[in-house]
Amino acid sequence: MEINSSPTFFDGTYNVGTAVFGAPLTSTPLTADAVMVQDNGGNPYDACDSIINNLTGKIAVIERTGCTPPASFFVTKANKAQLAGAVGVIFIFNQPGNQVATMGLPPGPNPTINIPLMLVSNTYGNALKAQILSGPVNVSLSAPTVFASDDCSFSTITHQQTFTPGNCPTNYTLVNTWTATDQCGNTTTASQTITVADTTGPTLTVPADTTLQCTDPLPLKPLEINSSPTFFDGTYNVGTAVFGAPLTSTPLTADAVMVQDNGGNPYDACDSIINNLTGKIAVIERTGCTPPASFFVTKANKAQLAGAVGVIFIFNQPGNQVATMGLPPGPNPRSTYR
Repeated sequence: MEINSSPTFFDGTYNVGTAVFGAPLTSTPLTADAVMVQDNGGNPYDACDSIINNLTGKIAVIERTGCTPPASFFVTKANKAQLAGAVGVIFIFNQPGNQVATMGLPPGPNPTINIPLMLVSNTYGNALKAQILSGPVNVSLSAPTVFASDDCSFSTITHQQTFTPGNCPTNYTLVNTWTATDQCGNTTTASQTITVADTTGPTLTVPADTTLQCTDPLPLKPLEINSSPTFFDGTYNVGTAVFGAPLTSTPLTADAVMVQDNGGNPYDACDSIINNLTGKIAVIERTGCTPPASFFVTKANKAQLAGAVGVIFIFNQPGNQVATMGLPPGPNPRSTYR
């Protein structure tokens, strides 16, 4: 992907991930202005809801994150952009850093995508987004340049890419195959194999060593109370979950709100949640019902659908003990927050 013009000299050429569906990129660049999609939902840039801006003749830029399947699928979002007039799509990856991946297809049927797609890293994508929001950005999308020559007649070149998954999401093989055909029907085929192997271990940052008394609580994950009516402020140890979005060193800060449902105990989320939790951290009592309604993941999903950005569960075991929240046998709803 080549940036032709941008507000603050962001021009250059950048590596991207491609898709196993959509129109193939060619050596002839697709050049157009890049535009952030705008939908009528909470995050206007994720295309989780109906797109409301006109993308005719534009290359749509869409954030990968923001919703649950099938709305979160690459093909679903690409189809929305295509219907809004886009001539191409650039997705911003939701994994941190500079990694990219190949965009696959979920089990069908799926809509037919007739425009090319690219995936840029989270780091680069957020920089691209900032440029687009501050002024016009013009980009060109293209495949590697391939040449064919023939002593007797003109040749045309076609391109096909196949994707073979590896033993983990970031290990895979791409095979680019080009076929040159002259005017007499003679053909020559050549291929390029790209093997992507993740051999880099993650960067791990842990708290410093500490010495505790036998009566001290073990530090797990900190919950910090910033403000409360009766000076309840402080930092408290908590248990975490094996599902949901990971906590990071950047605090998730919001008002904490008790859930309210339409059952006997309004605070246990055993029944339908009736209060609006948009932008709030929901607080839910662990007890109150039988499986599957009592499962952590079931209650978390209800809070997520009500707009919560995080959940704090109150344990139903006495005293100061906490535990790690597990998952029951699946399938389970996907929790995308902390």
